[in-house]
Amino acid sequence: MRAVARRYIRLARELARCPAHEVVVDEAGRSIGSILDAAWTALGECLDDPPERVLLVAHGGLNRLLLTRMLGLPLHRFLSLDQDFACVNVIEFGRRGRPWVRALNVTVDDPFKAGEGRV
Repeated sequence: MRAVARRYIRLARELARCPAHEVVVDEAGRSIGSILDAAWTALGECLDDPPERVLLVAHGGLNRLLLTRMLGLPLHRFLSLDQDFACVNVIEFGRRGRPWVRALNVTVDDPFKAGEGRV
């Protein structure tokens, strides 16, 4: 778990210094920018001929990056958004494709969110 946390912190620091397309994240040489662009394009394709609802299931890291972009935050702030395991985010897209984040990181049994947890 700590190794993953260190990796995310390293990525956030690199994103603060470099453009997303220069921040390489895997052995295949893919960058944060290329992964985010591909995900954004795929999301746009889902919305081109919009059904009433779309369910997108993704990794917490990708969720954070997509949500950061939707909220207009700098990408290096992606760790500012919490994404618990099996959480639900609700995003509504307007007619011009502009996202409206209606709910973020909703979970059923998180004691901190229910006021039962201790910090």
